[in-house]
Amino acid sequence: MINYLLLLVAVFLLAVDSIFRKKYQEAAGSSMKAGLMFNILVGFTAALFFWIFNGFKWESTPFSQLMGIAQALMGVAYAIIGFKVMKEGGVALYALFLTTGSMVVPYVWGLLFLGESFSWLRMAGLLIIIVAVFITKVSDFKANPKQMLLCVAVFFFNGLVGVISKVHQVEVNYPVVSAAAFTVLVNFWKMALSGAAYGAMFKKLREQPKLPPLRKTYPYVVGCTMTGGIYYILQLLVAGKVSASVMFPMMTGGNIIFSALLGKAILHENLSKRAIIGIILCFVGTCMFL
Repeated sequence: MINYLLLLVAVFLLAVDSIFRKKYQEAAGSSMKAGLMFNILVGFTAALFFWIFNGFKWESTPFSQLMGIAQALMGVAYAIIGFKVMKEGGVALYALFLTTGSMVVPYVWGLLFLGESFSWLRMAGLLIIIVAVFITKVSDFKANPKQMLLCVAVFFFNGLVGVISKVHQVEVNYPVVSAAAFTVLVNFWKMALSGAAYGAMFKKLREQPKLPPLRKTYPYVVGCTMTGGIYYILQLLVAGKVSASVMFPMMTGGNIIFSALLGKAILHENLSKRAIIGIILCFVGTCMFL
């Protein structure tokens, strides 16, 4: 039961993290320059914070380094693709594929490669959550084949982030670092890869709108670092004890519920009938995994 409680806390922190991200986007915009700079700042701040939190210890094993680079690559990839999708007007469709990818890919991976047990009740819960995501995220949208291809890429890249976390935590054949140290590795590589991408596209990014001064955006970066970093450590701790086929659908359903409620309480966003129906369905679907 304690693992489910930690998972619940992690999902709540993820929803708070999304509030800080939205505040950052409101201040800096949604250009590729803003997205890459966000990843650089969050990567640097989180790596530094959790390095200090870990007692200034730099832990590293070949397997953990490989997993850290792979996860950072997946995260930077879907972030860059996501900003391109949003720029072309496919925000709702992007959100749908992002959310379902983080749930479906680890779920299927757990069943196929980790030998996790199949349950018709949980499968029904998964389908209910997918319907809830669709109802909550999508109203009216039009997507061309190029946008759909990009969204499918987002689906798999974001899903693979969850798979990599799970694979790292259940590894028994190779030595791995602690959850805090792995958080440092992932964020270090996120900063490095985003910085490399920023440098490679520097001339093109100069043509985009100028970013606001750091004093206006960095508090949101720190907020994301605290909530997102602690969420990630809790996720890693729980990943070794809760099956992927249970963990990631529960996280998706819980994230939708908490995000909607926090959006109403903090951002004063109106809850539409679609959102209320989606919250109810998410609650029902999530309970089917307990």
